[in-house]
Amino acid sequence: MDERQRQSLSEREKEILALLATGATNQEIARALHISPNTVKVHLRNIYAKLDVMNRSEAILVGLQEGIITLPGVDTGTPLPTPPPVPVAVPHLTWVIIGGLLAGLLTVVLLLWYPGYTHTARGRPAALLVSDLGRGEGALPHRRDLPRWLRQTPLSIPLARMATATWQGRVFTFGGETPDGVTGATFVYDPARGVWASAASKPTPVSNAQAVRVGDRIFVFGGTTETFTPTSRVEIYDPVQDRWEQGTPMPHPVAGYALARWKGRIFLFGGWDGHVYLTSVYAYDPEEDRWAVLPPMSAPRAFAVAATLGDVIYVIGGYDGQADVPDVWAFDPNTLETGGNPWSQLQPLLSPRGGAGVAVSANAIYVIGGGMGLTVEGAERYDVTTDTWARIETPYGPNWRHMGVAVIGGDILTIGGWAGAHLPYVERYQASFRNFIPYGPVHVEEGGK
Repeated sequence: MDERQRQSLSEREKEILALLATGATNQEIARALHISPNTVKVHLRNIYAKLDVMNRSEAILVGLQEGIITLPGVDTGTPLPTPPPVPVAVPHLTWVIIGGLLAGLLTVVLLLWYPGYTHTARGRPAALLVSDLGRGEGALPHRRDLPRWLRQTPLSIPLARMATATWQGRVFTFGGETPDGVTGATFVYDPARGVWASAASKPTPVSNAQAVRVGDRIFVFGGTTETFTPTSRVEIYDPVQDRWEQGTPMPHPVAGYALARWKGRIFLFGGWDGHVYLTSVYAYDPEEDRWAVLPPMSAPRAFAVAATLGDVIYVIGGYDGQADVPDVWAFDPNTLETGGNPWSQLQPLLSPRGGAGVAVSANAIYVIGGGMGLTVEGAERYDVTTDTWARIETPYGPNWRHMGVAVIGGDILTIGGWAGAHLPYVERYQASFRNFIPYGPVHVEEGGK
């Protein structure tokens, strides 16, 4: 940010930004400065516009990095403005601000130095792993009009990095990341009517989590919380009662893992624990609410995808901390009882992909989008009988990633995701053509598989 832009903040806006960095709420700032909460909101909108940021966290970061404000222990060359005296009618506000100052400092340090983050040349936060918030919101991508892809009813808000599962022909999304941060919202989509609805929010808001249904329960594991910290929480949603309960925590906090169900058990592969990329493999028994540690992967990775087809779980792609990877491995849980090696390597992806979506339809595996460190286009279809991959065009790209994916009636639904901006779009891909008995002249659709 140049000097002209830095001076564009008024003295009042600098005071508000300084108090913002202490963790003070709009109400607390209003009381401290003897102005109304609505006036605070107006100033905040102006601050965001002048600093070219989207939210409070980014405003604080830019304010610190550009020397507009400082916090104790963070030397940026400009003293923190002293707020006006606190009104006598609010005797405890001083302690609120002192406590908020410490909380704000902790948050800033976390955002500046957290292992999942790096910085761009401008010094702005650029999330390479657990969030796309630092990248800002660009224009929504142009949609390509492609055969087999049909627009569906969009989400009410842009959403990515959410957990997704299906139950009785409906699609559920849990948590995820919006342009305003991590959410705990639960959304339900009825494809037959094209209608979205809300359900009971997840108790712990997370992004970078996965979900799987077993019977009439949906299990959501780990993920990153609102402070970008991996958690070990297991939360179980009952769609019949629309309520949540807790399960036995995971053996280790983890986010960005791959997840698959196999014969009533749930398998979790790799991920990121806030410090390192993992090779770990865990199995969870929903009936006994119990975890087991299994033979690890040969190399660490996060943001891979996993899909079950037949008796085998396929673990595909991912990100190893340096680049997207193309590796594809078959994991055979049957060998665990005999003590054999459950892992065998298969034909790699045509393009390395981390952060992709995955679906199984018509005896094929579809890996959609992705690209966390490389420019990646489209999707790929895996034929398990021939161990070969084929490319498929997608409506958005490049690097459309972290979308929700579900299969309804053999068709593949993609929900939201990120492609230069968080997306609200929902698309339906016809994975295979069906045969209908027409009443009029026969029209033959070609090109289907």
